[in-house]
Amino acid sequence: MAQRTWPLIGQKNAIDFFEQTLDYEQQHPGTLGGSFILSGPTSVGKGVMLESFLNYLSRLAEGESAPADIVRLELLEEKREIGIAQAREFSGRLALSTFGGHYRIGVVHNAELLSIEAANALLKTLEDARDQVVIFLLASSADLLPTTIRSRSQHIMFKTVPADEIYEWLIRSYNLTRPQAKNISRLSGGRPGLALKLATDKKFLEQRLVPVQLFCAAFKTPLYERWQAIVKFIGNATGAEAVAKAAEALESWRLTIRDLLLMRLNQPELVIHAFAEEELRAALRSADIQDLRRYDGIIQQAIRYLKANVNPKLVLEQVLMNIH
Repeated sequence: MAQRTWPLIGQKNAIDFFEQTLDYEQQHPGTLGGSFILSGPTSVGKGVMLESFLNYLSRLAEGESAPADIVRLELLEEKREIGIAQAREFSGRLALSTFGGHYRIGVVHNAELLSIEAANALLKTLEDARDQVVIFLLASSADLLPTTIRSRSQHIMFKTVPADEIYEWLIRSYNLTRPQAKNISRLSGGRPGLALKLATDKKFLEQRLVPVQLFCAAFKTPLYERWQAIVKFIGNATGAEAVAKAAEALESWRLTIRDLLLMRLNQPELVIHAFAEEELRAALRSADIQDLRRYDGIIQQAIRYLKANVNPKLVLEQVLMNIH
């Protein structure tokens, strides 16, 4: 069979599945079908790998590289879940679409955000996914999906990748310097998709460090400047986007506290946010281990507030107000 190049590393089970599926298509053209759950943490590579697979499938179907006609179902702006009306529209469009003259492909992004009603509305579509109808559901965890959906789908799991493996990959494939590769491999948290984005998009890397810088600056800035920084960070985001930004900040702040604790314990080689070392050292002058543990407790409470639908901006403000 033809040799194929996949964009990420460390996902052997997923790559084996995609390779076998493409080989089967070559041997039995036009006979693929069914529904599949791709699960794993955000930015671990589910979307990137799926798009690469669909591109290969398109080439097989068309005889050349061609844009894929894919029906997608994803969360709407300012919504917290995918509703039943969206699910019904998705099913209707999937029934009418074509892919390379042969396949009808459906992709459900963030499938764990399907409402119960939307998930139930998709059941018949999943049951009917046979030859030339293929549906992919992307989720952070298959356990977050209803049993009825899991029982009708094949499960392919994406896992985090060891930092050392990401480090070698970045040097080998993207010509990064060793310090850059080391810092990015730590910052990626074992997620090769995130590592790729950090390595190839300087602006994205800078934006990824903003929450860390915001938290560290709180040790030396007055309250009104902290509030202004939160307003700027949230920007025009509303609804689910604002919640996601706040969740990103809170996760980053917990990791920042971890970094500060490691530096207190003289283990700087384990710091995740090495790109913000200067800001971390400045913050360290204002916080001892007891302070940092207290701040971590405040952030954990903030995460619970956010999950309870408290205003994201107020949640972040409450955290920074307690930094002193």
